[in-house]
Amino acid sequence: MTFPVLALIAAALAVLTGASVQPFDLGSSENLVANPAQLIIFLSFILIIGPLPEEIGWRGYLLDRLQLRWNALAARLVTAGFWWVWHLPLYILPGYYAAFGHTPPGPWTLLYSLVPAAILYTWVYNKTCRSILAVILFHWIQNSSGELLEITPEVRQIQLALMVVMAVGVVLWNAPKTLRRNGQIPLPEM
Repeated sequence: MTFPVLALIAAALAVLTGASVQPFDLGSSENLVANPAQLIIFLSFILIIGPLPEEIGWRGYLLDRLQLRWNALAARLVTAGFWWVWHLPLYILPGYYAAFGHTPPGPWTLLYSLVPAAILYTWVYNKTCRSILAVILFHWIQNSSGELLEITPEVRQIQLALMVVMAVGVVLWNAPKTLRRNGQIPLPEM
């Protein structure tokens, strides 16, 4: 429930600071909730086009290999780089972002958003004994809550700032446990 809570906190901050009067646009979400079959199809689609294949590849395959070579932070950052390159072709697919009712973020904004996400997803993966299912669900909740709440761009920026704060906290809290000591290469946390 991390991401829906972050969205609600970001919305409250947006309203309190005057950045947004209406932090959510729930028009199409109301239609989805009114039709459970459509809602299930929509949520399944979000799972299949993003979290399921991405997390099998990023955390299920790539991350373990990177963490055998580097510490968890370096592995997270390299994973974020690959994840970013993976998303770059979406910029040349006509209508991809418009189909979701979004304007495309700039490529550097996308990278900036993927770094804290990679840190948080890797933290979940490592803290759940390398559970692919846990990180798929974590990623899916982020994507689906963002789509269902139809977060405005102002709220999305505040939510991203909150994610950055969380990611910095995860790195600072876990750094002593995941940095190399005595030339040893850390294994993923169990």
